[in-house]
Amino acid sequence: MKSKKVEALDRLNSRIVSYRCPLCEQRLTVEEETLRCATGHTFDVAKQGYVYFAGDTKKSMYDATLFEARQAVLTNTALYDTVQQTIDEQLTKYNVRTIVDAGCGEGTHTAALRSDGRYIAGVDLSKDGVQLAAKTYRNIEWFVADLAHLPYEDDTFDAVVNILSPANERSFRRILKEDGIVIKVVPNAHYLTEVRQAFTGEAAYDAKETHDHIASKYHIVEKVEIKEEIPFTETDWANLVQMTPLSWHADALTVMEFLEEVGKTVTLDVVVYVLRVKPFANESGI
Repeated sequence: MKSKKVEALDRLNSRIVSYRCPLCEQRLTVEEETLRCATGHTFDVAKQGYVYFAGDTKKSMYDATLFEARQAVLTNTALYDTVQQTIDEQLTKYNVRTIVDAGCGEGTHTAALRSDGRYIAGVDLSKDGVQLAAKTYRNIEWFVADLAHLPYEDDTFDAVVNILSPANERSFRRILKEDGIVIKVVPNAHYLTEVRQAFTGEAAYDAKETHDHIASKYHIVEKVEIKEEIPFTETDWANLVQMTPLSWHADALTVMEFLEEVGKTVTLDVVVYVLRVKPFANESGI
């Protein structure tokens, strides 16, 4: 079996998608084990099979422990199964072949996008997340990069997938082909309401601002609402608390009391949008 580094180099050399330097915006080409632009910026392929484009980044609470917990939740529960099925149906419906998961985290959602004939890339600013993704999942292109400076040429992808993650509409529009779509998953009012109630005192999330932002930045092609009660074990709840920002500022006693009293199901309440990014006033500045 090929090493992950060799597999990554094979993908880069396949030229299915094209790359550009996030620093100077010149085209990147593969030279031996490095991506290099005409200006002289270089980005090495790590032995784990990913490329680091992000430069210096601030320390984040999105660390290895969080991503390991998230991977456990996504792998061992049905929490996002309907979401993944819905995304796959939309990708098939729109005959999508090249996909980047923008804000991929530890890559479990990204890996679920794999299907014959699809070229899948996962990008996240967290090195911890991408390292775990590259360690766990093969046959996917993994980059550590800022969504504002995605290392891809213009008009490269059929679709951007953006699951419960910040977005950069200008970058998305730039790297998408003319009829490219964004599949964006956002929380609705009662997403993880059990956790929200316990750690913030609010049972519902005010999703209006999120949905208004989407309406202002995108043309809405389709909108699918998903609301389910998903069975959860004690271990699942412990992992969910570890992964969600809702509990970041809770003390150990509050967490322990929550885990002792919580029920046997968790609420999933999200919207899956199929979108096209609206033109910007200064399209030449994209």
